[in-house]
Amino acid sequence: MNISNTSASIEYADIAKKLVIRTGGSGRGTQWIANVLFHPRNQNIVFENLRLWATNMAALVQSWQQNQYKVGRIFTSYNQNIISGSSEFVEEVLARTNGRKVLIKGCDWPRFLYSPCITFPYNSTCELALYSYRKDICQTKLEVMPIGSTRPATLYRSLTVRFSPIFEPPFTNSMTKPWTNLSLKAIFEYVEANKRLEIISHCPTLRPIEKETPLHLDYLSFRKNKIRINTKSIQSKPYKNKAGMEISVAERLKSLLRGRKSIQTKEFKVLDFGCIPKNLKINADSVKSGDLDFALVLPFLHISSFPLKFLRMNISNTTSSIEYADIAEKLVIRVSEVDRGTLERITDILFDARNKNIVFENFHLEAESMAALVQSWQENHYEIGRVFTSHCQSQIIGLPGFVEDVLEISNGQKVVLKSCDWP
Repeated sequence: MNISNTSASIEYADIAKKLVIRTGGSGRGTQWIANVLFHPRNQNIVFENLRLWATNMAALVQSWQQNQYKVGRIFTSYNQNIISGSSEFVEEVLARTNGRKVLIKGCDWPRFLYSPCITFPYNSTCELALYSYRKDICQTKLEVMPIGSTRPATLYRSLTVRFSPIFEPPFTNSMTKPWTNLSLKAIFEYVEANKRLEIISHCPTLRPIEKETPLHLDYLSFRKNKIRINTKSIQSKPYKNKAGMEISVAERLKSLLRGRKSIQTKEFKVLDFGCIPKNLKINADSVKSGDLDFALVLPFLHISSFPLKFLRMNISNTTSSIEYADIAEKLVIRVSEVDRGTLERITDILFDARNKNIVFENFHLEAESMAALVQSWQENHYEIGRVFTSHCQSQIIGLPGFVEDVLEISNGQKVVLKSCDWP
């Protein structure tokens, strides 16, 4: 509608969800425009042939900040780029408000932007952004967006200079305000772990923020004087600090992960404790503890890790009583020494009704033990999917004596599996 030719007082918020305003050339309707523009219930306003000067835009921004409108509120001016595409307009808006220059994340039209956008402090869930671009038509928008919709213009510039010059913003001489801790954390969380460690080695002042940011890994392992993070093995050498004290290799490696609030990894392997920082907590999907006592590995696992998807451990070296059914969905057991204690722990695991997937890596059952396991499963009527596997059982199961002994003790019969892909 043409607001210059509409003289009546109308509650446009009750009339339309989106209001497109056109003005005549007489200059009439200034007060009506202000009433529409600053009305809290007008959620989507478009000026078709009218622009706001920096003073008016700053006043509108301050009004939105005070009223704390929800995500989705938009003001659009179709020819605002006449002035907002200029550095003078941007700098004047910044001078009158507490905004800073940014770029919009996930923008599918970055090449059409006239300048870095401006974001203004809003609240913990939303941010207020002002940006100008040309796509089919010149326009400028002031919009309430979800928090995290923008990113610092300095990051955008560094990426575009290296990878895509076509997206280079035109304002090359203007300085941006420093990144906030929240912005740095959001960036660090999506940087590969080894690159993060390299960054803080060159910029120690970023270390506290980087260590507060969750670390997402595919693989983490600890060996003697060696840590492997994803595909990179990290070793070090002892050195003397400024006080003349010698810092060991293990202590230097511990410093990489010490003090971190959250480490998440798909696979966690521990073959030596020397490089693991005290009080470290790791959220892991699968764990391999080699020949170590698994009870000593448990304190390094965050409670949210359980049940693990996979656990490989040495039962001979783990003497503690552990409820493995609460620890892992699949349990791979290695035996290094067979004694009475080991056999008792194996029996407890094997006949626990809650252990649904057990693998013996280097230990086999005699015919009598296998028959007893069969009878236990028959009595308990376990559901489909329960599996016991022995990697070296073929050494005896291939012998006629083993098969006949199991048949004699149990009520089984010889069969062939249907549709077997390994006959």
